[in-house]
Amino acid sequence: MTSTPASASAARDAGSGPSPRVDLGSLSAAEQQRINDAIDGYIRTAKLSVPARRGEVVPWEDPSEGKVSVSVVRAHHAIHHQGEHFLTCHRWYLGQMEAAIGHQLPNGRLPSWKPSAQVPAPFFQLDPPTGGDCETLGSVSSTNNSGLLCEFAYTNSYTNVHGRRVNVKGLETQAPAVPIPTRYTTKEICKFPSVGALADDLGGGFGGGTGFHTVVHETIGGTMRTMDSPAAPIFWVWHATVDEIYQRWIDCKVAAPKACPTN
Repeated sequence: MTSTPASASAARDAGSGPSPRVDLGSLSAAEQQRINDAIDGYIRTAKLSVPARRGEVVPWEDPSEGKVSVSVVRAHHAIHHQGEHFLTCHRWYLGQMEAAIGHQLPNGRLPSWKPSAQVPAPFFQLDPPTGGDCETLGSVSSTNNSGLLCEFAYTNSYTNVHGRRVNVKGLETQAPAVPIPTRYTTKEICKFPSVGALADDLGGGFGGGTGFHTVVHETIGGTMRTMDSPAAPIFWVWHATVDEIYQRWIDCKVAAPKACPTN
């Protein structure tokens, strides 16, 4: 059980805290399918306004030349994956989806998925988008910010930003069997002195890191191993679990959550 200060619990009971997330594994197969379809529809159609410089999406805290409206997948590139913005900006990112499709979600929130469990069958599918930005597989170039980056997320391989070829085809591991470390589920979480310290321990990066967040992405593999991982619906329910960890720290500290610097 998670240790939560009485004042934080009282605030939650009074309705001032966020509604609890439902465990994806507790839902029926039909409910899981409906939620997967709602998430997938949002991924394929929604646009987000993010900073850009010289036609490329840049992280929120970097110098920019204004904002561009891009696909949800491309917008993920605006989130810095180190320090406190890893948690605060992913919270913003999830919030954009919940604002759009909350009426289709339990308690108006994305369910959380625990990576010790198997990826539910609907969430283990990764189908290329049809229509919209990506009518033909691979038709959108990496420099076109309007597209879903089809050739990155859905084809067999791509060249990442470091020039390394990465084999990608859907998702690779349906049973990652990665338990949540107890330092995130017990009062040990109170020992993290700041949001940034918690984020750095979780490990926000990709490419062989040992942080819990990174290990889950790498273990599921395929597109989940890339910055285009939001193309997979499992990304969203997995990051709902990461957000629960962040919320647990907030409750422990009885602290107001910080905001992603989206202005």
